Amino acid sequence: MNRRAALLLMTLFLYSSLFSVPFTMVDAQAPSCEFVMALPDDLMGLNPNFEFNFLQYTYYTLVYDTLISYDDDLEPIPWLAESWAVSEDSLQINFTIREGAKWHDGFDVTPADVKFTFEYLQNSPELRWANVHHISDIAIDGQTVVINLIQPDFMAFMLLGMLLIVPEHIRSGIAPDDLRWSDPSNLTLHTGSGPFKFKKRVPGEYVELERFDEWWGPRNPSVGQLPNIDTFRLDVITDPSIRILSMRNGDVDTERYALSGSLAIAVLDAPELDLITGVASIWNYELGFNVDAHGLDDVVLRRAIAHALNRDQLVDFGTLGFGTPTNSVIPYEFYSSYYHPDGAFYEYDVEKANEILDGANYTDKDGDGIREYPGLENDTNLAFELRAISWDEQGVQTGNGIKMQLKEIGIQIEVVPMDPQVFWPGILTIPREYEMKCESWVFFPMPVQARMRMHSENIGDWNSNHNGISNATLDAALDDLAAATPSTVYERIRLVQLYAKENIPYIPLYQQDDIHPIRKEWTNYSRAVGGPFCPLNVRSIIFMYDSSLSNGTTQVQGFDILIIGGTSVGALMAGVTLTYLYMKKRK
Repeated sequence: MNRRAALLLMTLFLYSSLFSVPFTMVDAQAPSCEFVMALPDDLMGLNPNFEFNFLQYTYYTLVYDTLISYDDDLEPIPWLAESWAVSEDSLQINFTIREGAKWHDGFDVTPADVKFTFEYLQNSPELRWANVHHISDIAIDGQTVVINLIQPDFMAFMLLGMLLIVPEHIRSGIAPDDLRWSDPSNLTLHTGSGPFKFKKRVPGEYVELERFDEWWGPRNPSVGQLPNIDTFRLDVITDPSIRILSMRNGDVDTERYALSGSLAIAVLDAPELDLITGVASIWNYELGFNVDAHGLDDVVLRRAIAHALNRDQLVDFGTLGFGTPTNSVIPYEFYSSYYHPDGAFYEYDVEKANEILDGANYTDKDGDGIREYPGLENDTNLAFELRAISWDEQGVQTGNGIKMQLKEIGIQIEVVPMDPQVFWPGILTIPREYEMKCESWVFFPMPVQARMRMHSENIGDWNSNHNGISNATLDAALDDLAAATPSTVYERIRLVQLYAKENIPYIPLYQQDDIHPIRKEWTNYSRAVGGPFCPLNVRSIIFMYDSSLSNGTTQVQGFDILIIGGTSVGALMAGVTLTYLYMKKRK
């Protein structure tokens, strides 16, 4: 019995409902409608485009508008920009800004605010967003912002379209990284134009937002309404079991990230909760390397490690089967039109891995099962620290699986779960302190993460090239990809995948399923790729509503989704199946 068969068995035996739920728009509900999302960790701060990770992005995209957003197929849709155009040579991008949009303080949002945002980031003291430095000049023509680029970049409209637009009349004259932007006591400093307004933050406890009734959403055909939620709160609850208990008690409605496989039983047995399954997430787990770290600066060693990893087994370790192995930095599972088999990473082959290490003189001279470095360091064990975020159960358990697998080729691994406040500075500040890391990285609708992750221009404090890879051939391939046309993109993206495979800055492992628990009364959220709270699809939160408060709906479109209502029988069968997967991974 394989892993997917086991998951099918669980589904077939669950004593619950299987149905299609329509995706609807409804009139904004009474002010009593509150939605609470639990976070596993506190926000880094409140400064958009600077204190940035995808834990933050849900907050940011509710308070600040981007120029474009995405629908349920992760196709771009008009947002603050009602339209856009990209020149054939990919050197000019025009964003036409929506008229009538307001900042939360009542001032008009103008094309000048958009121009200011891009120039504000260009002049920032740190290179957080390298793509704004590809802009040569910006002009305004009526409602249109005309952006000219120094070099062609066919994906620039997506990267620029994702930047959070900030108000010139508040930000002008104050440095982008000024600490006051994260001061929760001054509401004016957190003025955006998004569907919700900042109301209050208690660090370490919660952030509270309230609906912005002057938001432009009802005038956008892609939206057509205000949010149904009046108050949106992000509660910090670090313990996953307490998050589930809080949901059952009605104090919390859902959690930000997908549920770990080991907690599925608790949700299945909870009559107050639904478990959303059958949805692919936008998160891909990987084994990352600091390529400047001693030993890991040897690509031969990294290649041997790649051969030693059994991805199917790691999916079971990390998610108890709720995931899909991936073998490329641009994997087929998410980017079927961009994937090329030439970029597929090295297949699982322990014998080959040991052969590579033997040939490079990484041998076990003292017979203790751990190899030593070659040459003058022949008495030093081949041993590394692998870091993971402490609240990320999938990352920690996947790290433990990697530890077990690398032991088979004589490499010693110590898995170190770390508090995020320690983990991230060690990963993102130079000199980097880490050796290996196991974490998930987000997929974007276009594979822009390839350049973000692997181009040397993104090496720097708190930038996106965490691994420190700097390779002229790979940089050139990424530059060529940016200048691609529809007729050349496939070949150029093939070369990027090939050179990534040859240089191995990180090893893709698996795409996690989006398994989401949510209170039963909530409905009308997205069931497409990325799950109900995909930060790229803001409409999901705008459209969702509490069915116990709704007086009627108007159907717009329908989606099929598996929603599992918890019962004791269902939990029992799930428990049998998950136990089987657990025993399988121990073999």
